[in-house]
Amino acid sequence: MKTCSHCKEEKSENSFYKKGNENRTNSFCKKCFNDYCRDRWIKRKLDMIKYKGSKCEDCNMDANNQNYYLFDFHHNDPSQKDMAWERMRKISLSKCLEEIDKCSLLCCMCHRTRHFFSERDGATTKNRTWN
Repeated sequence: MKTCSHCKEEKSENSFYKKGNENRTNSFCKKCFNDYCRDRWIKRKLDMIKYKGSKCEDCNMDANNQNYYLFDFHHNDPSQKDMAWERMRKISLSKCLEEIDKCSLLCCMCHRTRHFFSERDGATTKNRTWN
């Protein structure tokens, strides 16, 4: 049995992630570690949304702490894309900013629309409004 350094609950050894190839385990239990990672990734996304101006570049929808999940980072030039968001949230801030600088901040609807039209006929839909 081992005590989680975060929640202070005593749990079995298999409730903790192993550290590398060693026989040691993380000090946080799996649940606390997963919660910590999720919160860190949400904070990273919120920070990047704020860095990009907190508005969809096409429809001007405002981003905030309650709707951050509706926003995507769209690579303006796909040939310059070095990594997707899933990887960006795990790298250093400076490397993340380098990649984010290649992107537009779009709400999910505008992002899907841009991809639909660019894949269909190469047209862009920047500044399209929804009725």
